[in-house]
Amino acid sequence: MFLEFLSDRTTHYLDRQYMLGPNLLVAPVFVPEGEESEYYLPAGKWTSFFHPARAVEGPTWVKEVVPIDEILVWVRPGSVLCLGPSGVRRPDYEYAKNLEVQVYELAEGQIVEVEVPTGTGKEIAGTIKVEQKDGQPSIDVSGSVSIAAVSLFVGGKVTTRKLN
Repeated sequence: MFLEFLSDRTTHYLDRQYMLGPNLLVAPVFVPEGEESEYYLPAGKWTSFFHPARAVEGPTWVKEVVPIDEILVWVRPGSVLCLGPSGVRRPDYEYAKNLEVQVYELAEGQIVEVEVPTGTGKEIAGTIKVEQKDGQPSIDVSGSVSIAAVSLFVGGKVTTRKLN
């Protein structure tokens, strides 16, 4: 946590949560069932990955009872996630085909570029560039990448547009 949020001194002492890459905050539950868990969200509007209608403005400590079969995963504001097609139950699918692009709380003027791997070695199939301009995101795709849907996550609201 402290590597991603050096200026937030609270993150320097967190040992029960971590960043999975630069975009996902994972807060595993380490308390008995029925007890409150406590975790920290740094500055910005964080969106729950599994419950996208839930957005929390940080910096804040969150206390809540979490079901034993649930893991807390929060998406950092300004993130663009590229997910494979839903229903795929194996790791060897075509990574650059029929992607769902999820855009989370982009700030005006912010540009995020994501490289999409081919799945073989270090080869890149293409890139997806998202820019927030005049209150609307624009998406530019290069290479052999195809997008099936785009979902925008803003303030706990989700808007999805299918492209195929």
